[in-house]
Amino acid sequence: MKFSKKLKYSLLLICIAVLMLASTIVYADNTIQPRTTESEAEVAPISADVSTTNSVSSNNVTNDLYLHDSSVTIDYPVTGNVFILANDVNINNRIVGNVFVLAQNVNIQSKAYINSSLFVCAENVNIDGYVFDLYSATNKLTVSDNGRILRDITACGGALDLAGAVSRNANLNFENISVTSSINGNLSYSAKSESVSPELVNGEISFKEMSSNSQSANTTMDYLTDLLKILIVSMIIILVIVLAIPKFAEKEQKILENKVAPSIGYGAIALIAIPIICFILFCTVLGIMPALSILFAYLFLILEMVSAIVAIPISKIFCTKINKNTKGMTILISILLVIVIWLLEQIPVVGNIISLLVAILGLGILSYSVFHSKIESKDKKVKKDK
Repeated sequence: MKFSKKLKYSLLLICIAVLMLASTIVYADNTIQPRTTESEAEVAPISADVSTTNSVSSNNVTNDLYLHDSSVTIDYPVTGNVFILANDVNINNRIVGNVFVLAQNVNIQSKAYINSSLFVCAENVNIDGYVFDLYSATNKLTVSDNGRILRDITACGGALDLAGAVSRNANLNFENISVTSSINGNLSYSAKSESVSPELVNGEISFKEMSSNSQSANTTMDYLTDLLKILIVSMIIILVIVLAIPKFAEKEQKILENKVAPSIGYGAIALIAIPIICFILFCTVLGIMPALSILFAYLFLILEMVSAIVAIPISKIFCTKINKNTKGMTILISILLVIVIWLLEQIPVVGNIISLLVAILGLGILSYSVFHSKIESKDKKVKKDK
């Protein structure tokens, strides 16, 4: 299956817009220590104590790494997380941390060893090395017979050629699937036909048939369209908040730093209370239009905006810790976080929990911000009266 020209150009424009917002940046976290065993390879944290550098040693990078260019090649070891925006990406060394990639073509070469998760959104992805967890949205994904997924794979797209072994579970949604190697855990997949031999899967197999080519194509395009829509809406929200109302962005940061528990409480209350209020208003004659307006705004906020609302304060906290609290850097990290949240939301079961938590936190930040403003106004009024 091929992407339409319109979709390709739209994705290209988004990438260009992102790249124009920030210059090439390289730094990272010295506190992240290498992990050499599978049991130790958990998600690499982003530390609060960070020393930065503007140059990359060809021998070793001991910091989190941020790169964007037409073509990016990492043939040196990295101890930290890696964020990449590029057209072509080649990785051919050890990375102790998570890797986040938005690109056209991605090659994980034979000497590559990614100790944590690889999150990738690209048209073509080829894996000839080792990856612990893979989360992929791509037109064509190829895992060669030399490639290894050391834990789980969660992927969707047009075509999958899985010739390398998967050590644990596989969750797949592709129009065409070819599996010629072993899957040691459970397999859950959707495809045009039941094409995976049960002998290759040590665990349980769950299959859902795509009834037609058009429906299969629509399923893949739905994922890509959803990501494109999220990126466009989130970019607009991020640009407006960071550039036009920076005081609100700073307020979000303070709330997340100092009032996490109250904001989660407000978010949980708002998540339940707003639909109830809409229902009560809907039962009255004069309240039908207000109820519909509030409900539409509520749904738009939950479905389209919360990822950006949550991403902005997290990115500002991170940028502050690394002493790079610029608007361009905040925008770049916020967009990357939106992509990460979207990828995590595609994981079966876990994705629903993540979506709920993001919705509660986003609503909580907004609710606490409004309530806190009212409190401040009341306090000022009381002081003035005295």
